[in-house]
Amino acid sequence: GSLVSDEELAEVMRAEGIGTPATRAAIIERLLAVDYVSRQGRALVPTPKGMALIDRLPVGELASVALTGQWERRLRQIEEGSCDRDRFMEDVRRFTAEVVEQIRSLSPTPSTGFPSGGVGACRRCGSPVRESPYGFRCSRSQDPSCTFQVPRLIAGRKLTAGQAADLLARGRTGLLRGFRARTGRRFAAYLVLDPESRVTFQFPARRSRGRTKPPVPGES
Repeated sequence: GSLVSDEELAEVMRAEGIGTPATRAAIIERLLAVDYVSRQGRALVPTPKGMALIDRLPVGELASVALTGQWERRLRQIEEGSCDRDRFMEDVRRFTAEVVEQIRSLSPTPSTGFPSGGVGACRRCGSPVRESPYGFRCSRSQDPSCTFQVPRLIAGRKLTAGQAADLLARGRTGLLRGFRARTGRRFAAYLVLDPESRVTFQFPARRSRGRTKPPVPGES
């Protein structure tokens, strides 16, 4: 976790955590839905889009666990009667006004972390599909109603923007080589979008039977 030098603050965060179980769950689900973080095992890791947002924020405190811990401490003091609620709310309002003013002073430059050019139209909703470090996603990915995406890495092979564009335009790519099965064996296949717009393999005619079935995309 983040290092905190203030022993009292560290104690508060150990005892109280950050937020409540209910608010933490809602916040995490929202961050996942808008692609600011991703799950990697049991960890939540910032995505390039999330890091781009943090880099663009002019107020470091907004991304600071220390600020959250300080507010948690004051909330606990309000419960104990040693801190005035109205004073705390006034401090929050003043801080919010300062943050808004600093953000308004920013020059209007792109801050999504994604290139502006698209590689094709979404097969589900028709919106532009844009390239990101992890693959190709519908530009409406912030709206949970459209989650279309094509991974960049499929069975150990990286998909190029041109191949993704071909997949979007025709519903399939040409024959691609260099995929790797779980056994380590390399194989060639076409990438095809099924009726639900999921990426699947289609294999060329095999010369022999009994070969190990390669994994589906995303299981490498």
